[in-house]
Amino acid sequence: MPLNEDKREIEHLRTYLVRRFVVILIIAGAVEIFLINALNVLIFPIIVRFFGDNISWENGIDNGQMVWFFLALLLELLISGIGSFLPPSAQIATNQLIYRIEDRIFDLIPQLGEVRLLAQMSRGETFVLFGVVLISVLVMIFPIGVAVGVYTGLTTKEVGRIESRREQLRAEEARKRNLMLSDIAHDLRTPITTVSGYAKALADGMVTDEQKKQEYLEAIQNKSARMEELIQLLFEYSKLDSEGFSLKFERVDLAELLRENAAMLYSDVEEAGMEFEIDIPEERCIVKADALQLSRAVTNLITNAIRHNKPGCKILLSLVMEEGVCEIAVADSGAEIPPEIEATLFQPFAVGDQSRSSKGGTGLGLSIAHKVVELHGGNLIVRKWYRGYTKAFYFTLVVLDDID
Repeated sequence: MPLNEDKREIEHLRTYLVRRFVVILIIAGAVEIFLINALNVLIFPIIVRFFGDNISWENGIDNGQMVWFFLALLLELLISGIGSFLPPSAQIATNQLIYRIEDRIFDLIPQLGEVRLLAQMSRGETFVLFGVVLISVLVMIFPIGVAVGVYTGLTTKEVGRIESRREQLRAEEARKRNLMLSDIAHDLRTPITTVSGYAKALADGMVTDEQKKQEYLEAIQNKSARMEELIQLLFEYSKLDSEGFSLKFERVDLAELLRENAAMLYSDVEEAGMEFEIDIPEERCIVKADALQLSRAVTNLITNAIRHNKPGCKILLSLVMEEGVCEIAVADSGAEIPPEIEATLFQPFAVGDQSRSSKGGTGLGLSIAHKVVELHGGNLIVRKWYRGYTKAFYFTLVVLDDID
């Protein structure tokens, strides 16, 4: 899964779970309050009867007091039930523990007054009271249990959906990888066949004309250089996509880096019969970047503009600085990108067989540029009719404070 898309999935999952948690918590809290009020009105008076008529019930007790009362009473009943099966000597210790718990209840709920202790109840009364209190406690925790179950179900479902999407993306990546290998074989087959045929003709002495020999040797050299370029591009693409690869971030003056790239490729633009416009401000533009990889992305974009346009075309390399961000663009005045190619423009070998054979492009240059920009936290996109140019590849980076 691409880096930005992976981040979006994680952010979506975090937002989704937080929102569902808040909604479920509010609903469970409202149901909990309703049930506690119902227990306070319906069940608590029944429990009071087990303790006699000495409880001051006129003002009742609030919900918080009742929750503590039920929990403490359940603990007492458990201790009392266990103590009833112990020898008399051990029952004394359990009764002492019950007294302490009841003293604590009296401190928390003064309305109880002087009530009959559990130790003075019969075994039958204790079991009946235990059943009533246990059911009451289960009713109180029921909304929490349901909320946990619903939230767990939603979480499992959402994680499953993301995992399913990941599996689909992995399958799609595998399909693209297989297609890429097929395209690599296609792109290597033609120059290899040419080199092999010309070399065999020369080795067998089939070419006697010196000028023809020179043409064959130049063709072998050009095709070999083409294969070397393709293998190098493939190596760079695979390296960016490999596990464990990381950029070497540092403070980079983006304006200076772009000027260096423009100077390096200026002669290539002129040799192609094109005009190179450079619009880079004089002031520094400091960004956090891997200078080598970012430079590779920019040069790939310029090389792509040279390769896929005709002589007379204008190429623009621009840097626009705004508050907090800078926009890098490589635009040209050539033909528009066909709609059938635009959707898969940044996929390797997406330019089509005819374009590859005629122009020598592979589509790997744009794929590498797209990955490099993505690793820098940006997004390389295509924009039509940019500043008077037919199309532009552009992305933005965050500007750092220029502190020496």
